[in-house]
Amino acid sequence: MTNSYNAKKYFILGFKDHIKNEHKSLSRIHTPSIRELLVDYVEIHEDITTNLELVKLGNARNDLIEAMIYYVKNSIFYDNSLYKKEFSLLVSQMENLNDKSDKDKNLRYSHIYTICNSLIKKIHTSGNIYLNIVNLVKANNNFSQSEKAIHFIINELLYEGYSLKYLDVWYNENIGKTKISETNVDTLLNMFCELKQPDRKFEYFINVYDNKYFKDDVLFINFNLSLIKQDFEKMTLIDSISNQETKKYLQDTKGYNICSIQTNAKDYYKGLDNILNSIKTYFQMINYVSAESNSLFLEKIICKHPDGTYKKIRLKEIITLLI
Repeated sequence: MTNSYNAKKYFILGFKDHIKNEHKSLSRIHTPSIRELLVDYVEIHEDITTNLELVKLGNARNDLIEAMIYYVKNSIFYDNSLYKKEFSLLVSQMENLNDKSDKDKNLRYSHIYTICNSLIKKIHTSGNIYLNIVNLVKANNNFSQSEKAIHFIINELLYEGYSLKYLDVWYNENIGKTKISETNVDTLLNMFCELKQPDRKFEYFINVYDNKYFKDDVLFINFNLSLIKQDFEKMTLIDSISNQETKKYLQDTKGYNICSIQTNAKDYYKGLDNILNSIKTYFQMINYVSAESNSLFLEKIICKHPDGTYKKIRLKEIITLLI
């Protein structure tokens, strides 16, 4: 077996290990994606040019630059990628800030801003960022580069809106059951490229605790989310593949309203996470607290996918997302 094959296999298996360990952690230490850092710098630079609180923003910018130097230099894109030249120039500009006068520093801050903007546009227009990462994995032959690629792709996936829970499920369904070999390792790597997807529309059916703030049939949680009461007897949730009625999975319980709510998200777990948090925040804002200590939601939830299939979910499945 070649070093190249071993490095590719390390990436595939290491991805699973990192997802599994991070998902089971009660608290995940946030590691920013490279794109997130670039966008943060652009935003804080623009804030400084239009805001009088220069000292506070200036300190925040300096902290961000320190973090950017560390994360960029430890990124696989810094070592060898389509963006190597720009990232090298970016780090050089940031590392040399301390050698400049205040006047020269302001000019260098502007140069950093320009480079960040340029990188954001180049990464966006270059197409599939996961394809770029996979190609780097295919081209390398050592574990250290594969390790960098693992951290990089996970951080970028989370930045785009994926949940750790879904990535775990996705891996198990698409890769986990396949024995890795030299003949199929590149095919398995190509599957990671398929994660570059637009947001999809998901519809959820949830039991929400009945209360005086939810008397109408529709409750507008925010500009994008509407909670709609459903009649259990009249509703039909027939799966497009199995042709089975799925609504009986829900608990038709006294004191709770079966409601539907739609959202756009990268995956159904992330969409559910966003919805539940939004509903909880809404009731907290209007100071609603259940005197009976009832749960705001019941355990069983159904998600309708864009293809007409239905996924049965238990609230405890996403508990780590809600911590």
